[in-house]
Amino acid sequence: MKAGANGDAHYYLAELYRQGLGVKRNLDVAMDYSQRAVKNNSTLAPRQLAQFYEAGEAVMRDPIAALQMYEEGARRGDAQASYQAGYYLAYGTNTKQNFFEAISYLQRAIELAQAQKDANLAETAKQVLDDTKSMASAFAEAHHPPPARCQKIAAGMSANGALLFICE
Repeated sequence: MKAGANGDAHYYLAELYRQGLGVKRNLDVAMDYSQRAVKNNSTLAPRQLAQFYEAGEAVMRDPIAALQMYEEGARRGDAQASYQAGYYLAYGTNTKQNFFEAISYLQRAIELAQAQKDANLAETAKQVLDDTKSMASAFAEAHHPPPARCQKIAAGMSANGALLFICE
């Protein structure tokens, strides 16, 4: 049996119980299967568990645990989880705003979404990435202006989120 196969089975069982598809809806059972799926290396299970924490389903609402699970899903190659982690960090949703990490997660979400032929997610992540770079640039300019000897002509963000100034 390939790695993650049991995790994937647990993931799908969690979805059945969470949504009540063919079985009586039971969030406690769904949560248990979701936790098992995460432990058994399912790619999608961390996002599923994050949604439990985000909504407060079968557990106390815990936005920090939700972000941690989105980050774990991103590490496992889940494009949607990578997008969610990037979004949380870009806008400071239930966490401290972190442009550098947000840019990294959003770029990864775009790469994964393109590889998975998910044009909608890739485009949405690109829009949030562009917004994040603009916010980061404005923040950096306000807190770290260019050297006085240098008249700023243009500013932008490097691929890793560093502020760049083009000077004469």
